[in-house]
Amino acid sequence: MERGLVARAANPDDRRVVLQRPTRRGTALLSRLDKELTVVHTAIAEGLGARRLKSMIEGAERLAEVARGMNGSDDGAAASGRDG
Repeated sequence: MERGLVARAANPDDRRVVLQRPTRRGTALLSRLDKELTVVHTAIAEGLGARRLKSMIEGAERLAEVARGMNGSDDGAAASGRDG
């Protein structure tokens, strides 16, 4: 579906590659969405409070560590069941 948000052009150095960049309309939409998301994120953070937000971030970071460990890039803590 063409909405005029992205401009596409052939790469002069490699015809297999299509270069893409946002149009003015696309950039304006991204700017508006960024502002709206900032409002939403601020409301969520205020609703949770600093301590709960910190705890959730730490939990998400630990989850990412465990997931990386499942791919063999952790120090083994996930495989051994150790809780950091």
